[in-house]
Amino acid sequence: MEKNEVFDYFQEIARSAFADMLHDTERNQKYSAALKETIENVKKEEKEANVLDIGTGTGLLAMLASQHGADSVVTIETFSPVSQFARKIIEKNGFKDKIKVINKHSTEVKVGDHEEMKQKANILVAEVFDTELIGEGALKTYNDAHRNLLDDDCIAIPHKANVYIQIVKSELASSWYTLKDMKIDEDQVIKAPDDVTKCRGLSSINDIQLSQFPLNEFKAITEPVKICEFNFSSNKLIPNDESFNYSFKSKEDTESIIIFFWWDIHMNESGSILLSCAPYWAHPDTNSINNEIEKRNGIPWRDHWMQGCYYVPKSLEKGLNYVLTASHDEFSWFFDVYNESKVEKIERPMCSCFLHICNSRNQIMQMNDESKRQAFMKLLRNVDLNNVLFIGDHSLISLIAANISTAKKITVYQEDELCFKSLRKFIECNNLNHKINLINDLTNVKDITHLIADPCFNSAILPLDNISQITTIVQNLCKLNQQPFKVFPQRARIFTVPVHFLNLHKIRWPLESSCEGFNHECFDEVVELASKIADDNVEPFSLWEYPCYALGKRSNIFEVDFNANKISQAVTNIEIDNFSRSCNGMAFWIEWILDENDIIISTGPLNEIVSGELINWKFDRQAVHLIHYKDIVTGILKSIDIKFHLKDEIAFDFSYHYEK
Repeated sequence: MEKNEVFDYFQEIARSAFADMLHDTERNQKYSAALKETIENVKKEEKEANVLDIGTGTGLLAMLASQHGADSVVTIETFSPVSQFARKIIEKNGFKDKIKVINKHSTEVKVGDHEEMKQKANILVAEVFDTELIGEGALKTYNDAHRNLLDDDCIAIPHKANVYIQIVKSELASSWYTLKDMKIDEDQVIKAPDDVTKCRGLSSINDIQLSQFPLNEFKAITEPVKICEFNFSSNKLIPNDESFNYSFKSKEDTESIIIFFWWDIHMNESGSILLSCAPYWAHPDTNSINNEIEKRNGIPWRDHWMQGCYYVPKSLEKGLNYVLTASHDEFSWFFDVYNESKVEKIERPMCSCFLHICNSRNQIMQMNDESKRQAFMKLLRNVDLNNVLFIGDHSLISLIAANISTAKKITVYQEDELCFKSLRKFIECNNLNHKINLINDLTNVKDITHLIADPCFNSAILPLDNISQITTIVQNLCKLNQQPFKVFPQRARIFTVPVHFLNLHKIRWPLESSCEGFNHECFDEVVELASKIADDNVEPFSLWEYPCYALGKRSNIFEVDFNANKISQAVTNIEIDNFSRSCNGMAFWIEWILDENDIIISTGPLNEIVSGELINWKFDRQAVHLIHYKDIVTGILKSIDIKFHLKDEIAFDFSYHYEK
């Protein structure tokens, strides 16, 4: 294979492993209990227990079925590398002659004397779900299996799923989806075009760790409510297109609607084995817990089955009656709200304004960030500007500058075509065509006196990559301009803190060779190799979703001076406070120093870091280094050396020191 093909191959293995799910003890144990009960019940009826497992993974569910006495077990896996190590795991655990692995999509498998399956199954066990329940093709999988692979009286594990929503008011959550008017002073406002404020955005769910969303950042318009259920044991086909209506009275006035979404599954027919993906305030297992932090972090953690939220750009009045319509197609859900009139079906949302196509939800939230906007406004009022170039994808800072700064000439560089079209609409909507020159090529940019960068570039995978983007553009402009120009932000500082993640480390954590008593050494070895090849040692995360304890003080590890084109390394050795928790990661963030030191935009903690306490993170993107398991169990980490390299992008090297 070519180098890129090798990388893609191992990246697909690393991403398909879903190691966090194998660390989900509740999930594993409830699948096991449901299999045991179902197999025993089938045998009490003097029938053979013939189990079909769709979505083999490591073979865990197939091995559980065989362990609990299934007469035959067939397991299907469409991804060849996964099916290969599943075979090895199954053989390692002594089930080679008891479990048949088929490397095909389940819809391609046939039953017959000369086919892959000799007989239909009367027990189906499957894990083909995602945050939306149906996003991985669950409907087609179940419908096809009932048509072609299962007996009429087949029992499915899980037996059924319930889908829940809660309608809420939340300015914070709404800021992921649309742009608020930007008030500059009493008389001046930067407005978003009408097609932006009315746009429903993209249809894809915003999947988040909803239990970490602050309770004080939303108000309930309704209580959590079940909107529908799916019976997976029934051989009646589940429609690919359905709609459900829910009537409610609004508890709040709101200018926009947020819909929280989750589901639970009944593992057995009686419903006594329940697995819930609800956020902690609606979770059945938190009723006896009084401490909110314990509630928030005490329920089983999952990064594959999360919760999600949707956005409806409509207003509600407190005390009035409305109807929520929930519709799904084969893979997705979408919602709308009406004044008491029930609708049979709603159309899948599509962005018609460009904003949602060319910006991530996090980038839209950053455009709405009042603290960031105020910082730039202070800069624009303090600095005597002349010929200014603005950079940063879909940045609206230039529109503010056109209203409040002394700039005689404002040029905006926007290379991305869709961002260019969207930004032009904002300029026209605010009647600033005569003040702002929008360009997509730097070749003819001459004699600028100031460069102002809004550090938000679509090509930046890590937040730290925004530094590289600014550095590259500054260097190119220096070649085009004979006269020096001033760059804002003037500097960028990267900070780090050693942390103990409560759960995030599990996405790279080995099973320590065992899962539900089965040897998984092969899985650990393959995923570790794939992760080494395909995963960077620093990755982007929104850390408000992933709680962590500080295990030391914050350290400024290096600083970039954009005007002097200079990089200076500050602290290279990070000391770790060893409390009762082990250090399993490093968190990184940026402070953008707009001027001589007075105006700072931080992407990091909202409060002072206290070693030994949970960190309160800003709703933004940070960067994380997850420490490998073998480097943690080697001994007690005392400190970590960090080296960095900045060429086309920022890269890190880490070395660990242990207590003697």
